[in-house]
Order: sequence, then structure tokens, then C-alpha cells
Amino acid sequence: MVIELHACPFSCLSCRRRREAHPVGKPKVLVSAASIWGCEPLLNPECLPALRELRGMGMRVKLHTSGYAPDALEEVLAEKLVDVVEVHVRAPLDSRYAEMTGREDALERLFESMWVLASAGTPAFLRIWLLPPLFVERQAREVVHAFESTGVRVEGVALSC
Repeated sequence: MVIELHACPFSCLSCRRRREAHPVGKPKVLVSAASIWGCEPLLNPECLPALRELRGMGMRVKLHTSGYAPDALEEVLAEKLVDVVEVHVRAPLDSRYAEMTGREDALERLFESMWVLASAGTPAFLRIWLLPPLFVERQAREVVHAFESTGVRVEGVALSC
């Protein structure tokens, strides 16, 4: 099951998603896993209640995040509401991050989220959104190294364009 919770502070050059809210409904079928996504679902007030409800149903849960809400991520991980976190990275980890996401504090918050993930020991999967020539594969390797150097257990990497 995929639950999309749109709440995103970014205006990424590579984003194709609409930025409108979608309400969370109760699952209509029996499933054993759920994936929560939608730009930055942790900014949606329905996200934590939805995660708690899914966990209460015994589901395995994957959370997609831009890393923009480290405090909410810390709460989610402290409550053990997810099994894996997929972090979406949309720019090189330098001064271009603010320009390419449209948020001056985006890179700082991403690094805070890296430390939160490392501290919790929660495995991370990285989805890196390349945007040649502004963000290329060489820089994607630098992203992976940055995550690993903070102690994040990177379980997989997907490159998207």
C-alpha cells in the first residue's frame, strides 16, 4: 500500500509532483506493508497518526523523506514507527542545495536528519534525483559518502532523473 501525504517546503527543479494535500484513509484491503511518501510527509499533520495506526495494524512501514523535518523524524524513529527510511536527495551537498530546493535551510536540516538516522540505527535507502548538468552521478557518490560518514547504514541507492 502506498499512502501519499503532500506537504513539501521545497520547489525542486526536478520535482514532477503536485503540491496538494491528499487525505489519509483507512486501508480497504489486507496488506502487510505500507510506504508513506509525498514530498515531505513529516510536515503533514496526518503523518504521525497514520504511522501509528499502520504500526498498530502490524504493518511494516517505509517512510520517504527529504530530510527537511529532523525533529519529526526523530520522534518517528524514537517510537519505532518505521522499518526503513528512504531519503530523497535532490542536489549536491553544497551551496547549490538551497538554490535547487528553494529553501535556505534545507541542507542544514538534511544533515540534522542524517545524524538522527545514525543515532537511531535505522537503515536508510537513498533516492538521488540527478539533474544534469547541475547534479550528476559523481556528486551522487559524494552524497552516499556523506551519509555513510555520519554513521547512517545505507542499504541501497537509486538514481533517478
